[in-house]
Amino acid sequence: MQPAAVPTDRNTDIASTVVATMRQLGVLGMPRNYEIFYEALSGSNHELSLAVVSLSNRPTQEDLDGIGRTFFPQH
Repeated sequence: MQPAAVPTDRNTDIASTVVATMRQLGVLGMPRNYEIFYEALSGSNHELSLAVVSLSNRPTQEDLDGIGRTFFPQH
């Protein structure tokens, strides 16, 4: 997975990068998916970032839910 190219200041507009990346990968715009990509792209959890990078170019909801259950107990 490569973050979508969004010409913005990374610190002020991570939200645009998250949404653009999800759209590029065909990921549904659900809060739990947003949480996964936000945390992965912000770099706050290295292991989560690696798990997201290892996804295919068209991750399934099942793949994303598995990551969610692993890294976010509330999923």
